Amino acid sequence: MDLEQQLTSLSYFNIQTWESEESKKILIVDDDAEFRSILTEYLEHQGYTVISASCGQEALRLINTDTDDLPSLILLDYLMPSEDGVQFHTRLKEQEKLSNIPTVMVTGYDLSNKQRQGVKGVLMKPFDWSELDHMVEHILEEG
Repeated sequence: MDLEQQLTSLSYFNIQTWESEESKKILIVDDDAEFRSILTEYLEHQGYTVISASCGQEALRLINTDTDDLPSLILLDYLMPSEDGVQFHTRLKEQEKLSNIPTVMVTGYDLSNKQRQGVKGVLMKPFDWSELDHMVEHILEEG
């Protein structure tokens, strides 16, 4: 099934939607628009509120616009054009109000221990939707 078909068919995800009294907000930061769209659609149907950005600068602008409603989790691409995920994560942690937001690095690259430092998890592309579910649920339950 190609990406266009995936976007138009939630049955591809084989998911059951659920309602939450208090929806957790997830920020997706990835330069791949199709990936952001698929991931957003999937997570929204899992009951999460999702915002997305194509780069770290846009993500920080989104976060700093509404500092009373920060994301509960950030799913962050490692390889992006203007700054990589590690650089964005470093800038995020330098801001006191944002430093406690857990981050999951989403990548197709094998990251070194130094690159993984401070992130809550690494999700390797391509991943299985159940891996994503498990990681997101686990991190959000922690904190």
